[in-house]
Amino acid sequence: MKLFKCILFGLLAGLVFTNCDPLERVGPSICPTEDFVFNPEAIEFNIVGDNAGSLINAGNEVSLNGSGIHVYSKFSEVVKWKVDIEMKNGSSEKHYSGESDSINVFWYGNSKSLPLFSEGEAKITVSIACNDPLIKEFSITDNPTFKNLDTQYGVLLRDWDQNGSFPVKEIGTPDFSWGVGDGFNWAVSAEVEYKNDDPSPFGGYYLSMKDKKPVSVWYYGTTGIDGASFRKFDDILESLPTTNPEQLWFNVYVKGDQIYKNTSLELEWGKLKGETYNRTEHLNWEGWKMVSFPFTEFTDGTD
Repeated sequence: MKLFKCILFGLLAGLVFTNCDPLERVGPSICPTEDFVFNPEAIEFNIVGDNAGSLINAGNEVSLNGSGIHVYSKFSEVVKWKVDIEMKNGSSEKHYSGESDSINVFWYGNSKSLPLFSEGEAKITVSIACNDPLIKEFSITDNPTFKNLDTQYGVLLRDWDQNGSFPVKEIGTPDFSWGVGDGFNWAVSAEVEYKNDDPSPFGGYYLSMKDKKPVSVWYYGTTGIDGASFRKFDDILESLPTTNPEQLWFNVYVKGDQIYKNTSLELEWGKLKGETYNRTEHLNWEGWKMVSFPFTEFTDGTD
């Protein structure tokens, strides 16, 4: 038995000593190579949209009413990186990360969760694996409106304050029911208003549709880009950085009156006649909520 213990100890010792031999690498590397040099001056912080230019030339101030920030840098090799944008009071934050030979982040006040960024002091932290982080402090002078978006970030199709690629013609109560009105196709039997009481987190006006019908009688309302705007919409799609439906997301703020438990939002992608794809969301929550999903969630449907 004693001999067995000695042999066993010898085997274990040999295993330990063998595993202590230096290895070239186990698993993926975390740090850049020894040739990589992190130059903080190579990180660009630029204002995009209104008053475009260097953030430092703007006194490190940005108005999110029509502008955003572009964080960009090119590296000599593929590295792991993070960009963290945070309000100093801790109210809002947004995080980006990747593994590539460049950083190319567009930001317009969006947050990982509500509330969105707002007026006040904020900071951007750029981190490269195994290097000291770079911190850029700046001031936000206006709340975000998501105007003048770079297509690498996305496209604001429409809100109800005359913003977006397809703005309303005038603010107020639209005078239309069936047919084309205000730049959109309409088929609606409901009361339609542009309202600004209890606005969404975006603020401003929103589209309100409501109607009352007897039990078991359905009504519906639709709004879509009118025929004269189809070509412009095609141009917008072609300007996006990708046509991969897994990387294209649709975002819309909606709410439903919870008195009516079956209220749903149906979104249709396609043509009035022909192939169409649909996505339905049951509005079973109180207050405003952002519905966000990739285009892959549109499923085959009919018009």
